[in-house]
Amino acid sequence: MKQKINKEYKIHHIAVSVNNLDKSIEFYKNILGFRPTWRFNSSNGPTEIQYLENNSIKLELTSRGDKIKSFQTRKDEARIKHISFEVQNIKNSFQFLNDKVSFISNIKEKIIKEAIITYFFITDPDGIEIEFIQIQKNE
Repeated sequence: MKQKINKEYKIHHIAVSVNNLDKSIEFYKNILGFRPTWRFNSSNGPTEIQYLENNSIKLELTSRGDKIKSFQTRKDEARIKHISFEVQNIKNSFQFLNDKVSFISNIKEKIIKEAIITYFFITDPDGIEIEFIQIQKNE
């Protein structure tokens, strides 16, 4: 028997493990325009959590202090490959971010049957890749 897929699902938030919570909050706030909403300590240990929002996107930054370093070096653990934000004008986004981040890739373009996809990457303070993407659909 096939299961029906619930089409009501939507992403509530993306959780990102970070080494330095305050440094990461400043990056997402000052560079990407996220607004800190609420911060708390987890009831199951020394974990600090900060939620941030930008429009309908919610990030949960989680810091476990020294424990997170061992998580990042384990190759058998699943991790976030990258976070992607769709933008209206890729060149404007690139120019805005170019002198604000320590790493920014070149703008690249993929042409597929349905669209032209233009994108570039930056990294957050923990090296997590953040993609900015502009999609122009072929008509």
